[in-house]
Amino acid sequence: MIRHKVRRRHMTQTTLYTFLSFPRNVAKNVSCTVTGGGTGLFIREPFTKLPSILPNYSYFESFSVTLKLPHSKISFFNIYRPPSSSQFSKPFSVFLDEFNFFLFVTETTPYEFLITADFNLYVDNPADNLIFQFLSVLSWFNLTQHFDFPTHIKNQTLWTW
Repeated sequence: MIRHKVRRRHMTQTTLYTFLSFPRNVAKNVSCTVTGGGTGLFIREPFTKLPSILPNYSYFESFSVTLKLPHSKISFFNIYRPPSSSQFSKPFSVFLDEFNFFLFVTETTPYEFLITADFNLYVDNPADNLIFQFLSVLSWFNLTQHFDFPTHIKNQTLWTW
């Protein structure tokens, strides 16, 4: 994890944010010319970050951050699944197995939690077998998407929380 301080000026007030960056893990034996990747989270200060552990997944990028708030604690989980055109993409069936395990881990979190994600899946066609499998997993864990309008430049809906 890399931590950066960011100041934002608005009129006469300065607000301090912290950007927590989680770079993409690339195996040392893999030659990779692609730069970028990874996930991150902007957090408005002040906050107290508590220890948070999440297993490493090989089929999607993820991180977990638990914050202590004045009257409670909350865990944030973020997932990024590369598109099928990416050199980092893996077979969907294996992604689905790891994602199931991820959801079992998150449901044991002792605090309230929020999952944000970009799965690079177009959910416009629930008749598609892969989409049906994915939506079934989400339904089993009682998870839903919070908007019902196109979220992609091609007027399709990507699954995003």
